[in-house]
Amino acid sequence: MSTTVNDVFLRAMALCDCLDENGQVINADHTAIFAARAPMLCDAAQRGLLYYAAYYKTTTFVFTAEGAGTLPIPDDYVATVRLLCDGVDATGFGSPVRIVGRNFVKDRGYAGTVTFHYQAFPAEVTALSSLFSYPDGVILATLPYYLASVFLEDEDPSLSKYYADAYEKARLAIKTASFQSEFYEIGDAVGTECGSCGAN
Repeated sequence: MSTTVNDVFLRAMALCDCLDENGQVINADHTAIFAARAPMLCDAAQRGLLYYAAYYKTTTFVFTAEGAGTLPIPDDYVATVRLLCDGVDATGFGSPVRIVGRNFVKDRGYAGTVTFHYQAFPAEVTALSSLFSYPDGVILATLPYYLASVFLEDEDPSLSKYYADAYEKARLAIKTASFQSEFYEIGDAVGTECGSCGAN
């Protein structure tokens, strides 16, 4: 993932007709305000993608027989995809390691390596230089429309609504594509690139 907030901002400025003949953002008070608002708006918008384009991560940790019986789950945890104990699927009942509240809890005496594949919250973006967690295609197909719709709310409500509708249609298209592919690919996603989301 290599798309920055600034990449999204520039595309939104093109939709708002705020670029000059050289492709640079017009130097004006309103575009400066837009730039200042872009990181916050992009962060809100990417969180709005959470249930349309799942973002997956994998973490591995080791339990020892004598060690603590609990370990905290990742702070960005949303939902479990797959849990492996020593390479064996342990997602269901009977697993020596399970999730209780915000912790992994192991059976007494269990020792081994646990690989946890999960849906995660995207990392926060706070500046124009911030990188998104989602794949480039997901971000560039959606967020420029969202920014443009917000920036034009007062100046051109009709065009603002058009871009808001485009953003929603793009989110729904991504969700449909993800739904059709994730059940075929998620089983092999642990420790590899997830084909439906591009995450590792």
